[in-house]
Amino acid sequence: MKKFAVTTGWMIAVLFFATLAWAAPVGKVTTVVGNVDLTPAGATEARAVAAGDAVNVGDILRTKGKAKAEITFANGNILRLAENTRLKITDYLSGKDKNVSVLNLLRGKIQNTVKSVGAGGRYEVHTPTAVCGVRGTVFYNTHANGASGAFFEEGDGYGYNPRNPKNIQTIRKGRAMIISGADQAPQVRDILPGELESLKMETNPASAVFQRREMPRDLGGRMTNTLDKYKPAPGDTKPYIPTPGVHDEPYHPPHPEPHPPYHGR
Repeated sequence: MKKFAVTTGWMIAVLFFATLAWAAPVGKVTTVVGNVDLTPAGATEARAVAAGDAVNVGDILRTKGKAKAEITFANGNILRLAENTRLKITDYLSGKDKNVSVLNLLRGKIQNTVKSVGAGGRYEVHTPTAVCGVRGTVFYNTHANGASGAFFEEGDGYGYNPRNPKNIQTIRKGRAMIISGADQAPQVRDILPGELESLKMETNPASAVFQRREMPRDLGGRMTNTLDKYKPAPGDTKPYIPTPGVHDEPYHPPHPEPHPPYHGR
């Protein structure tokens, strides 16, 4: 009986600390301009956001008209939201071995500043009609009226329509991928004059030059977790790892092992 009680106690302790690690913040709101709110994971009501607030996996951020926000994640990645943008932090695993970040852009425009995610790592932005992934770069994503765009200011990445994940397109620096509808194939082209400047202006919360902020270590979120330790919730899957398909130029995916398509939560 005593042995059973001790074993039960250890199990409860393990579950308790695992829950704390899972719920730990993955980043922090570093700038807010105008009305910005956040719907916590599992909640139905939004609350106003202020600079300094923590963000967690499952949170939904929304900027209203003439509002902008900047999120700095614990691993140094920076996310900026333009006005009238709605975005969900679907997954954010950050650790020594692997880094996996999945953001769902439901509408609006965002800027991503991504440092290297390491070998086997992945940073992806999903919209209803497109998936765009990188390993370390500065790029922008847009989604409105069923059309999605990805614009690369620095670095390289890939993109595809989730309805046809084998048709993966390589996106180089200075290029953009446009998917005009749910059933449309991705089109890769040069970024047009003025497009980057417009996106920078729309996503930058202030006119001043932003400085990289050092994040407290207690914002490490699931820092000790890796993709191998990740246990998806019911109906959830691990992020999709694309395999080579038809490209406009040779493509070399960062992951050697394929995974099932990721459809979000």
